[in-house]
Amino acid sequence: MRILSFIKRFTLIEMLFVISIIGILTGILLPSLVKSRERAKSVRWLASNELWNRDSDTILNFNFEYVGYMVNYRGTVFPGLRNGAVGCGVTGFEPPLYDGVLVGGPELKKKCGRWGSNNALQFDGVNDFVLIPGTKALNFDPGKDDFTFILWFNLDNLNSSTKTFFSKADLPAGSQYDASLESKTISVGLGTSSTPAEYPDIKENKWINLAIRCSAGKTAIFMNGKQIGGSPQSAAAQQAFDTSTLAMIKIPFEIFSVAQSSNSNAGGQGGGQGGGQGGGQGGGQGGGQGGGQGGGQGGGTSTQSVSHANFVLGASGISGESDISGTTIKVQNTSYYFQGMLDEVIVIKRTLSDGEISGIYKMGNPY
Repeated sequence: MRILSFIKRFTLIEMLFVISIIGILTGILLPSLVKSRERAKSVRWLASNELWNRDSDTILNFNFEYVGYMVNYRGTVFPGLRNGAVGCGVTGFEPPLYDGVLVGGPELKKKCGRWGSNNALQFDGVNDFVLIPGTKALNFDPGKDDFTFILWFNLDNLNSSTKTFFSKADLPAGSQYDASLESKTISVGLGTSSTPAEYPDIKENKWINLAIRCSAGKTAIFMNGKQIGGSPQSAAAQQAFDTSTLAMIKIPFEIFSVAQSSNSNAGGQGGGQGGGQGGGQGGGQGGGQGGGQGGGQGGGTSTQSVSHANFVLGASGISGESDISGTTIKVQNTSYYFQGMLDEVIVIKRTLSDGEISGIYKMGNPY
């Protein structure tokens, strides 16, 4: 007798039902998976950021994760930022002197940082900034010293107004160093000179990494891990990175390797705020009154004459003092305010190599 076997096949309705179930499960699980991945990257970044706190060359490290932190400035308590650089080896360094004082009301916004789970500091572009009371450890000689600035920023708009990232200046008397943005042109001032660099990929509401390396009067400007202006690094300096960078930056090899392998996708005045009142077109902030024409030398007084000036985030220091609103506490006058958010600001008293800067960008890249 012949036995016939029959294979029952899915009907079209059954197949559509299964597909719809898979779609529903994907819609439920995928956002959680994405958030978990972002959270893991955020934790990895925070671990690497904390390692910089133990580097003896780190002077400032603001990651904006300390909500409700208060600072005593001239006998009055203000909202502030905790400086995490507890391992700084500068003689006489006292971390509380380098905490940030929030002046004018910059807002610490929860879960608005580049990971969506961390915090960021919002500036209104009108009159708010962060003042660092201590000056000694930040008194870099722009013609002799080596130092590096690293920060992440997110612009509210790309209008033509000058937006200062940071400064240590007393314009128009002079400037030690400063960095600003006008339209899509970054300008870095060192003493009486200025280095402009254009970055066409700057966009509103997008996190961008800025690194500025200064070495004996030479400036290199990096955006998202790649140099866009200034002096290139010497072969000897890059060789030093290739052979010893992991020990220098104290990041475990496993973390650094992940940073290298992940996230592989990575105008204006022509120079910022010029030399102060009446003459700063195209010359950075640094040159002094009437200086800075054409993006080059600025004139003005020696940078040592403004060594008393405070380091300021989100504004440019200018001559004179005024009261903090609602108090009789005086602070240095400011102008050219930043409008947007900052997320992570680090100042290091040495030059970082190209590889280190690229590694920091990859470690912190949220995209």
